[in-house]
Amino acid sequence: MLWNMGASLLGFLAPLLMLLASHRGLLVPPISFVSFAVLLGPYLLLLSVQMMTEMLTWHWKSPVWLVTPIVYEAYRILQLMRGLRLGDEVGAPAWAVTSIRLLVSWWVLILGIQLMRVAWFAGLNYGTQKQQSVVSR
Repeated sequence: MLWNMGASLLGFLAPLLMLLASHRGLLVPPISFVSFAVLLGPYLLLLSVQMMTEMLTWHWKSPVWLVTPIVYEAYRILQLMRGLRLGDEVGAPAWAVTSIRLLVSWWVLILGIQLMRVAWFAGLNYGTQKQQSVVSR
């Protein structure tokens, strides 16, 4: 749970810090708010929904807490890929498109880690059930 929240927080703050740096003049040329909203608005909205869903499933002790991030992360990668395609159409600066590419790479890595975690958890559960069936005989 802590890993998910840390990854999500970094994935949420990075685009917002890019927007802030752009408007302060640290990243040139600046990106307009409309372009930023078109490129990363759906991504940030879904990430917010995912964070809320993860917190609620963890709080309610729901068994879906393990696979919830995988569903959201796969769709988030698709949203970022859509943002890459729209980059030329909205006139986004090169640094913004590169940043979206970095976010895609980040979430592919996180998705791989999540899939390995589910596989590990399933294997751990299978080994525990197998030991219990041997002991009960």
